Amino acid sequence: EYAGENRDVMKGGRVVDTIDATKSADEREAEKKRQAKEAEQQKAAEYDRTLLEMYRDQKDITSMRDERISLIDSRMQAAQKTESDTNKSLAGLRARAEAQQQKEGQVDPALVKQVKQFEKSQKDNTKAIERLTKEREALRAKFDKDYMRYSELRGLPATPPPPPKPMVAEEAPAKDPKAATPATPADPKAGTPATPTAPAK
Repeated sequence: EYAGENRDVMKGGRVVDTIDATKSADEREAEKKRQAKEAEQQKAAEYDRTLLEMYRDQKDITSMRDERISLIDSRMQAAQKTESDTNKSLAGLRARAEAQQQKEGQVDPALVKQVKQFEKSQKDNTKAIERLTKEREALRAKFDKDYMRYSELRGLPATPPPPPKPMVAEEAPAKDPKAATPATPADPKAGTPATPTAPAK
């Protein structure tokens, strides 16, 4: 007797949807798609308004992009420096372990532990660099997309944005005479390996 009336869909004691009995399943599905499309269009329109309000011209977009990318590049340089230092120290430690194995038939457990610590640090550094690389690419793609959309909204030529400024290598710091130096295969006891440096966050 109630087949021709609207029905409420209940969940957890509250109404989550209302089914119009006058519409077929196909009509209800079409209505949902229409509502989803309208919501997507509204979201896109709001994003366009934000672009126009946030930037005065195309240079504002590229300046903001370059500023954000330079921050990532700084972190990338730190991670690469850490990776280089870790690789050098790890090479020295492995050389010491190999020489010790050949000479004494075994490797000091403390040295084995140290090698494992540096190997873990090496993996962490590699992951950090990969993560920063992906973050940089995603950031550039987002700003380039905003640049093209802004140009379209302003009726400007649809030319690709200029590439980001190249990363400038930092000056190498003066070498600390007290800093740890890796051991060499020729002299397995030389050098004092440092504690692995944590990868850049």
